Amino acid sequence: MECGRVDEIDEDLLPEVENRVENEFNFKILDHRLTFHGVCETCQAKGKG
Repeated sequence: MECGRVDEIDEDLLPEVENRVENEFNFKILDHRLTFHGVCETCQAKGKG
């Protein structure tokens, strides 16, 4: 993460995982967080990644 760029992705990608956790572990999910760390396309092009 050379340039410090941070992007927020406004899409819920985990409903199936939430359902599985709730059903298999008898757990009520209130919220979740999923984080990806990587190198943006600009830094990749500059050879930083």
